[in-house]
Amino acid sequence: MADKRDLFEENSSREARDDAFDALLMDSLPPEADPSVSSSIAPGRQGMLFILISVALGLLTLHFLYLDLILPVISYGLGLLGWHRLKEANGSFRRGWTLQLVRTVLYLFFLFQQMSVWTMEEILTKVGYAAFGWVCTLLLMAQLYFLRQGIREVQRKAGQPEDTKAVNALIAEIAVLCVLGFLDVRGLLALIMIIVLIVCLKNLFKLTGALNEAGYALSGRPARIRPAVLLGIYAVLVLLVCALAPRSYPMQWQERQKVQQSAALAVAADLKAKGFPDEVMQDLTEEDLLSCEGAVSVMKYRSEVSTPDLDGLLLQAVAVVLDEGRGLGGAPRVWRIFYHFSLPDRDHGRGTEALEIPETLFRPFGGEDCVTETPCGWIFHEEKGKTVTAPISGIERKHYTTSPDLFGTYYTYDSWFAGFSLSSDCRRVRGYVALTVQDAYGEIDFSWDNAEPRIQDRYGTSSLCYIHQLRSLQFPVLSAVTWKTSGIQGEAFENIRLYGYFFPEQ
Repeated sequence: MADKRDLFEENSSREARDDAFDALLMDSLPPEADPSVSSSIAPGRQGMLFILISVALGLLTLHFLYLDLILPVISYGLGLLGWHRLKEANGSFRRGWTLQLVRTVLYLFFLFQQMSVWTMEEILTKVGYAAFGWVCTLLLMAQLYFLRQGIREVQRKAGQPEDTKAVNALIAEIAVLCVLGFLDVRGLLALIMIIVLIVCLKNLFKLTGALNEAGYALSGRPARIRPAVLLGIYAVLVLLVCALAPRSYPMQWQERQKVQQSAALAVAADLKAKGFPDEVMQDLTEEDLLSCEGAVSVMKYRSEVSTPDLDGLLLQAVAVVLDEGRGLGGAPRVWRIFYHFSLPDRDHGRGTEALEIPETLFRPFGGEDCVTETPCGWIFHEEKGKTVTAPISGIERKHYTTSPDLFGTYYTYDSWFAGFSLSSDCRRVRGYVALTVQDAYGEIDFSWDNAEPRIQDRYGTSSLCYIHQLRSLQFPVLSAVTWKTSGIQGEAFENIRLYGYFFPEQ
């Protein structure tokens, strides 16, 4: 009985000593674990999480609340942080980090284009834009391949069985998305993208568990650049790109020179005698006046339109007949046409404006081209008591298809667009576009009784348009021309239709 009592007392004293040691050990530990210590012991957990969120955000495309700008910026920022944390672990992660830097530079270039009035086709050409998209896609897939190889090396180093099925599935899913995008599968593509995104997120976040277990194998030299410094550099570059991207066309403003050539003054007097509007003639250059030498007659119409934002837009269209012709396959009619517009005297926001001149104003749908030379144009405004002017250098012809109407009908147009920009301090803004039209209304004889109604019917589906920018804050930044030809729906611009047609008064 005494031996049992001694054994019991010995066990009790041993348990008391163990409890005292455990209490002393707990008292020596900090109340909460330091996150920086945790991430330094297992850097793969945080780095991998950043990479996964970066890939997930990169697959999202949301066109509201400027999320199409915010999400990609966050995605590339997290990608930099994630790969920066993993790059010292092994060679595959270092190669993935290098590709992340290349992809970030390409994204900053893409962001510059998205914040400017120039389209990617205008900067790189259409073929270059397609190549740019494929390069970005291949770089992403190569980066995911190096992610897969890096995980394999980590698992091998930790003595774990290799398991990279999740990354393999992600690479395959992105390849499928690229094929569907190449085939332009729009409606089905949206549904498939949602399903793929859900599956992708599920597979990706499974990898965090594997990295948690293998985290102690992710060791390496400390990074030379702290994550906060890296993120700060990236943020500064994003802000610089957004600030330096041009949101308006460069205009070469100069003081207007008065017409002094005697021949041009003689043509002006002749045109005025034939009824050419004096307000339009005062803005014509010497070259445009001389182009009207030998005028047979003058036709004109006037159109004034008001909208809530642009009250009192005035259009004066003048056709100088250089050769009357006969139409119907006879001698072609040759007209020198001036579309002169005047904006209300008010402050004008920075951005772009444009005048659209459809060729169907002068020929039926499917007919031959009637404007064979690139039109020219000028913009004028008053500044400190002087008239300054600038050429409209961006006049170009565009072939585009409109968005479907309520009945699902598409319309295809060939139009000339004159795009320009104004400054906020412009006053008495006006301008004109001049073009020579060959064989205008060639299928119509003016002597017919129904000639004028037939021309009126044409203007039911085709009219002159002025595209006015309503607000400067938009993303992606579009020019007035791009907004009209791309069919993008938005409230940054309004399309103002200007009706009128030419017909001999006699």
